Amino acid sequence: MNSQLPLIFFDNDCLLCSRSVQWLIRKDKKSILQFAPLQGETARNLLPSAHSAKMNTLILWNEGNIYLRSQAVFKILSYLEKPWSYLSYLAYFPKFISDFFYRIIARLRKRLFSGNASQCLISQQHRILP
Repeated sequence: MNSQLPLIFFDNDCLLCSRSVQWLIRKDKKSILQFAPLQGETARNLLPSAHSAKMNTLILWNEGNIYLRSQAVFKILSYLEKPWSYLSYLAYFPKFISDFFYRIIARLRKRLFSGNASQCLISQQHRILP
């Protein structure tokens, strides 16, 4: 693990989350982003217990700063190349609005996206920390 690079914690049991990680790996041409499951050893070691227990929340850890929910999404998008990085400007919307929509998706994600999430990331294991 390179502690200077942004680290994305995701729910490894969620198909939407796993597919999102696959998409980010494809779009991250400079290999800036690192990934680790919320259920893994890296999350247990780096995240405060209050955050690691939030399995329905995307968490971005970057140089000791923790970004949650929509703010994590917008910050992650800022690391990607154009045109995707332009979406990071949505962070200027009020947080309560963007988090409202984030929470709706988080609540419905397992019902809307069913399947075996653990099989999705097997080919990407070289980019995912334990």
